[in-house]
Amino acid sequence: MSAESFPTVIALGFEGVHRVGKGTQMDMLSERLDTMNVPNLQVRGDGSKEAQWGSDHPDSMWWNSMTHALRGPDATPEHWQAASIRLTHEMRYLKQEVLPSMATDQGSQHAAILIDRSVISRMMIPLERGQLDTDSNLDDLYRDPQLPGFELPSFAPEIVGRPVDNNAIDTETELSFQDAMPDTLFLFDAPIGALLRRLDDDDPKLRFRARNIVNCAHLYPLALGLMPDDLRDQVVNISGVPPAEHVHRAVVGAIARRHPDLLNGDGLGI
Repeated sequence: MSAESFPTVIALGFEGVHRVGKGTQMDMLSERLDTMNVPNLQVRGDGSKEAQWGSDHPDSMWWNSMTHALRGPDATPEHWQAASIRLTHEMRYLKQEVLPSMATDQGSQHAAILIDRSVISRMMIPLERGQLDTDSNLDDLYRDPQLPGFELPSFAPEIVGRPVDNNAIDTETELSFQDAMPDTLFLFDAPIGALLRRLDDDDPKLRFRARNIVNCAHLYPLALGLMPDDLRDQVVNISGVPPAEHVHRAVVGAIARRHPDLLNGDGLGI
């Protein structure tokens, strides 16, 4: 395949406090891309997940163990760091190897990877602990902590139905903060009161979620302020207050301006 015809894959990150509407916007954008025959995958960019591409794959054991550790009382910053590194390697492999193949199969010149939480979420724990400031090296957030029992294994034999080339996965070279940065990162914001009103009174984790909103909302602008100028330029601030369809218009409008080919000229015509 010539360089001119090789599909372009855009990484779009979705960040913001709990209940700000990230998941809704990812789903709406994914549905829009599906109708346009643009292959897209939704992935986690920071935190935990249940398993790696389904419980039938061998290396789901790694994620099952890691997620159990992250949700337990003995979780450490090193556990969160190891999980973020693993997620970044997965994201990069999907962007560089899997989605171009999917786009070619579908006859599309474009594809997208939609990332639920990314580099800003990675900064939350150290910010909360007072371990991140203007003198910090953000690349350190993606240094392998060499956590016993959580070494980075090879990936599963296949991902989304496609054989995995483990030779294309370089887990030896250390990642940088920029390696984890999406091409465009949407940062959604809303007043704390509005977010608290969106919580479900019957949610067994209501108090935890409310505390998370109150304690973390102020950290997002702090994290943004610590990012290098060139990476901060890749962040698009969007209000999560309006109805979901209005927010979706803002997301699509930003993509139309920053990555016009992805929407094939669809842009603001919604």
